[in-house]
Amino acid sequence: MGVPFTDICALFIDERWVDAGPVRDPVVNPATEVIIGMAPVGAASCAEAAIAAARRAFDSGPWPEMSPEERAATMRRMHAALAARKDRIREGSSPRSAARNW
Repeated sequence: MGVPFTDICALFIDERWVDAGPVRDPVVNPATEVIIGMAPVGAASCAEAAIAAARRAFDSGPWPEMSPEERAATMRRMHAALAARKDRIREGSSPRSAARNW
């Protein structure tokens, strides 16, 4: 089975792709110890930007204003979306975690 992983050169921060800088780390399949791609390390500035974006999204987004019932409904929708994509997620995740089956 092929692994749908490639070299990633950017980080998705604040709803846009941001240059992560030149440093990349190998992504290794722990079952085979084969490098299956490269992932950006990102600078401290990338982490700071991501943290700030998350804080803004939480503070000005809908989550803090939702009732517990609305939050639960949102989480159920997220679960359904992930469950619908479980085969694709398994295909991409298993080689990196050495998992055989879910």
